Parts: sequence; structure tokens; C-alpha cells
Amino acid sequence: MPTSHYLSLHAAVEAHKAEFTSVIRAGIQEALLAMNSEEIKAAFFSASDVASDLTSTQRAA
Repeated sequence: MPTSHYLSLHAAVEAHKAEFTSVIRAGIQEALLAMNSEEIKAAFFSASDVASDLTSTQRAA
């Protein structure tokens, strides 16, 4: 992927980050309400791992 394309994609994501975050949080909350406690624990730790990976990736960039 050319650097200019990556930069424009990155800028678009940054511009809509709050909206993306809001939609993702709403989806997670809805999913958690539909699960039992063991599923909630598994989903929480999985989401924590994803968030940690995303944070690490952003720091590396």
C-alpha cells in the first residue's frame, strides 16, 4: 500500500475516531447484556487484549 494512501486512510480514521469508538462501545454493551457471566468474562478479556494490541500498534506507528 503506498504511503500516501495509508496516510489518507489514517487521517480518515482519526477524523472519525470518536464516532467509531461510540459505535464499538454500544455494540459491546449490547452484546454483554445478552451474555451470561462466563461469556462476559471471556468477552472482557478478549476486548482488553484487542485494546492492548491496538494501543501497542498505535505507539509503534
